Amino acid sequence: MGLKPRGCCGWLIVALVAALVATAAMFAIMKRRAGGRHIKPLPVPGQQPGALDPKYNEALGIAFNFFRIQKG
Repeated sequence: MGLKPRGCCGWLIVALVAALVATAAMFAIMKRRAGGRHIKPLPVPGQQPGALDPKYNEALGIAFNFFRIQKG
């Protein structure tokens, strides 16, 4: 009949591939779902959350003025 028993090595590979597919599917579903885990950005040391660096604040104000002029 020519069939050789493979032992548990073949089943171990199949189980490993199935676990990887299940893990990938779980991550895809969690990322797509709106209520999934959201990773919050780390706070900048020395500044309060939401505080802007003065040089970026000035550049942002100039950019908003530019867009307001372009819109008008």
